[in-house]
Amino acid sequence: MDTPARGRRRRAPVVAAAAATLLLVGGAGVLLAACLPSNSRSSPATPGLASSPTPTVSVVPWSDRTDYQPAKRPPRETRAPTAPCAPSDLRLDGLTMEGATGHVGTWVNVRNAGSARCSLGGYPTLLGRDHSADAELTAIPVEHGTFFDLKRHERPATIDPGETGTVVIETALACGDQTAVYDYQDVRLVFDDGTRMSLDSELTSSCGIRIGSWYRDNAAPDPPSRFAHLKITIEPARTARPGSTLEYVVRLANTGDSAIDPTPCPGFRQLLSPWTETSNAKLGKPIVYDTWRLNCDQVGTLTPGEAARFAMRVDVPDEVSSDALAIDWWLIDSKTTRTATARIDVARPPR
Repeated sequence: MDTPARGRRRRAPVVAAAAATLLLVGGAGVLLAACLPSNSRSSPATPGLASSPTPTVSVVPWSDRTDYQPAKRPPRETRAPTAPCAPSDLRLDGLTMEGATGHVGTWVNVRNAGSARCSLGGYPTLLGRDHSADAELTAIPVEHGTFFDLKRHERPATIDPGETGTVVIETALACGDQTAVYDYQDVRLVFDDGTRMSLDSELTSSCGIRIGSWYRDNAAPDPPSRFAHLKITIEPARTARPGSTLEYVVRLANTGDSAIDPTPCPGFRQLLSPWTETSNAKLGKPIVYDTWRLNCDQVGTLTPGEAARFAMRVDVPDEVSSDALAIDWWLIDSKTTRTATARIDVARPPR
């Protein structure tokens, strides 16, 4: 339904499961529900939507609130430095490599295999062999600090048994004299007491080699998603008129094995974007992008198999160039956790 004004009747919130006809749109694998009033038996079919009578089900009314409180990640844990780690208690826990804007980083992860908390600090040194025959291990010249160093990481790396400390080695091939290449094999990491750890890797760079200091990534993990088993279905209106307020319904169903408490109420985001039939996907950037708070205060806990339906509103711009629009609906908690998409035709006055 679309109307030219914001005035709406308020419906009493009722938690219920909706009977709906489901349609699979394109390759996106999104289930859409086209709900028609029970007296709409003779309504003409709309391309892309199924026509089927649906029992009347009450809907949680729309709310203009935007003050949702996203789930917050716990604060980072800070640790005071303690006794230095004994190199004999450290084990190589793997290397990872990533590149960005011409910089290549090698993350060296070292695990505490001892029985007590310890600290890794400062800048280790590197040894390696050049590629000439019978080359001896020599010190690799390095500079301190890398493109990949992040202030939020805890330094020194104070690690408990089983945890890892990390150091980054940076190389690059996109600067300097391309014929003056630093090229080392059989690279080894050297701790403060002279203990060597083989990295079983090579380093090649025309921009010199840099190394960071030991750190621990002390970021707390994201809180578990409250809505991992929440299925979102959009029940779209048949058409949208430019310059009107489009009303539709979103159905949230608990498909998991345990109850879902939606409070504190999460946020949601609505997007309208042009739709193209040829690619069965959205085109260009959204023409509407707004964020609200889900009106879930009176809904209560959703037990397995239960669902709630929520009234939605979005203002359609006066000027719409496409013949159809995509409605994107995003549920937002600690981050965007669940999404759904539906297609709706644009209704234009006869010429």
